[in-house]
Amino acid sequence: MTKEEEKKCKRDYLRTIILLKEIKFFSDHLFNKKKYDKNPEKAIKQHIDEQIYLKYDFLPLNLLRESIGSYNAYCEDNEELTEQKRDLNKRLEFINHLRNKVSGHLSDEAIDKMVQWIPEIYDENAKQNATYQEYQIYRVLIEIAINSYKTPEGVQKQFGKEIDIQIPEYRDLFFDYLLQTVNCAINFLECIQDVIR
Repeated sequence: MTKEEEKKCKRDYLRTIILLKEIKFFSDHLFNKKKYDKNPEKAIKQHIDEQIYLKYDFLPLNLLRESIGSYNAYCEDNEELTEQKRDLNKRLEFINHLRNKVSGHLSDEAIDKMVQWIPEIYDENAKQNATYQEYQIYRVLIEIAINSYKTPEGVQKQFGKEIDIQIPEYRDLFFDYLLQTVNCAINFLECIQDVIR
């Protein structure tokens, strides 16, 4: 191994440590299935916290998407790892879209859609109940990101239908997909670490 190859191996290994730590950190908070408080006000605050963690979970996943090509050499001659990388890369396209919509940017378009979808978000009642207003803001922001991922024909690209995360079935569909993506990312990075070692 040349000095440059050794340097790249060290850099790639350190990158896997950072990405694994951050992906696990946020997913532990996001997917920790604690029960919501019986107090409605506290339960809404828990939902808000969950949405904030969700926004930030997209960041390390997108960093993995941006750096996944640097792991090509470790996947050579390993069909299983190559297939994992291909599947993960496809999953991370949707994550990139979500990150761009809710974590990387806070576009006028998203905020305008928020007001359009739930005009009461800006009425006097909402202004007087900041917790309710914050809950609606974060919920709708995530839904706008999910539902703006469309085919050229205008169909939601990942799920084939619009997602309302207040509906348990759709919420589960989205969070199951996200959990599978997180688990694929963790498994892939751990496999890459094993190859580098």
